[in-house]
Amino acid sequence: MKNNVFVLIILIFLIVLCTAGCNNSVDKNIVETAKKVEILDNKFASCLIKYDDYFNSIKPLFSSIINEEKHIERNFIIPVENLNKAEYEKAYNFTAENNFKQYDAQVHISGVYEFKSLKNVYIKKVVTPRDNESIIPYTVVKKYNFAKEDDEWKIISIERNFHYEKPLRNEKNIFSEEPDGKPIEYKQTIDPFEN
Repeated sequence: MKNNVFVLIILIFLIVLCTAGCNNSVDKNIVETAKKVEILDNKFASCLIKYDDYFNSIKPLFSSIINEEKHIERNFIIPVENLNKAEYEKAYNFTAENNFKQYDAQVHISGVYEFKSLKNVYIKKVVTPRDNESIIPYTVVKKYNFAKEDDEWKIISIERNFHYEKPLRNEKNIFSEEPDGKPIEYKQTIDPFEN
């Protein structure tokens, strides 16, 4: 009898250990996905990656409900009308020929936060435009929402807001706190142009 209880305790311990290890692996992959999207999006918004390379890399990371138009729309704070592959490639060629870079950025990435059936990653990107005379530095805050789709965690939406380094009014960073009232903990910082 004692042997059976001992075996049962070991079995429960191993199941708990395996589940925790699998969850850590899933969370690590989710954070890496958000990081990869930030790198790709910054390169795309700056015309530093070819159009097809961007879309071939980005599409598998998102839910099937996100189309090409939505990817273009979410990449630019100011809407860009009629951006198509040919227009983008012209800008890409100009950028490549002139070694042109519009801004510098630091991207702060949180760990995974769970909310109901979603997993979330928070991003805070501090943007410093190279043309400081006409554009002032600003911060973009994002909340990546992941859901399971076909047994994989995919991005279903990205909520975002931006504010200036020196708030113009009483602007509030809408993602500065988690629903439980605790501040978001950013665990890593990257330069999206160095990757």
